[in-house]
Amino acid sequence: MATMLGELTWVQAEEAFKDNRIALLPVGSTEQHGHHLPLATDYILAEEIAKRVAEQVNALVLPGIPYGPCHTFRRYAGTIGIRPQTLQAMVEDVCRSVKRHGIRIVAVIIGHLTDATPVQCHNSTSRPQSRFPLSQGNCKHWSFPTV
Repeated sequence: MATMLGELTWVQAEEAFKDNRIALLPVGSTEQHGHHLPLATDYILAEEIAKRVAEQVNALVLPGIPYGPCHTFRRYAGTIGIRPQTLQAMVEDVCRSVKRHGIRIVAVIIGHLTDATPVQCHNSTSRPQSRFPLSQGNCKHWSFPTV
């Protein structure tokens, strides 16, 4: 079973950080997906993939970011979009924060294609003092992998 940081107490989190050097950060937008799927589809899939990967590689699943740039669908009720720069800043701040707890690699599990650009920007333009290994996986909800 995957270790979900957001479900732990701070004492349990302290132990989890000692046992893990890899963290997975699910990212997905909150937007329309037609009449048949929930608004959180992208995030739900990214989190599920993160859980499955975590079980296989002994990683910690971080509380995710359920928002991203999704301005194309802003006219649909329930769509909540953020600026690409906001997502980039959030990913950078989360990475800095978990680095202080001993995490060395953060894999960003992306459930929405337009979320990939700000994350890639973070990876390539981070200031040297804040940079540490950051890998990203891009899971597309139309091609759910077997993990």
